[in-house]
Amino acid sequence: PLSLRKEYVRSLLGIAEGLAALSSVEPVFEPGASDLSRRLGLVHRDVKPDNIILPPGRPPVLVDFGSLREMFTSRHYTGVSGTAGYMAPGQRRGEPEDARTDVYAVGVLLAEMVTGARAPEAGDDVGALLAGARIPTPLAELAARCTTADPGARPPDARALAAALERLVDALDRSP
Repeated sequence: PLSLRKEYVRSLLGIAEGLAALSSVEPVFEPGASDLSRRLGLVHRDVKPDNIILPPGRPPVLVDFGSLREMFTSRHYTGVSGTAGYMAPGQRRGEPEDARTDVYAVGVLLAEMVTGARAPEAGDDVGALLAGARIPTPLAELAARCTTADPGARPPDARALAAALERLVDALDRSP
């Protein structure tokens, strides 16, 4: 039902806002640092259902920052980390990651939540999951945009994703 889908979208809005806060972390002052105003650009890299807890009566909470810690503690981290069905295509190939990596995973979660089906393990064909689903077009469009293989076509970061989810909640609230 639509009311349940609205609650799912609201819960993902909380996750997107948490990811936006994560990406806003400022670097620690280091003597001689050239640009203290730049953001660290932290990426969680393993957004999935098992890493989200739902405290009663409170917003969802993203946990398990093990993959983030690897990136944070190593200036030259290379390697693949994450859970197959929720990893962006470039992440699976070991390409450089940014906020759009987490946007992809939230898009997979959105597709799963509104269709009631699990995404393919390979994560490449979320579109097929959405194609046969009877869900409101704006939900399907946002999930498809978040999970496109081209990172440049995804919302650029969690803040933009949160704004899109907020508009979606508003639109769903106005629908019959």
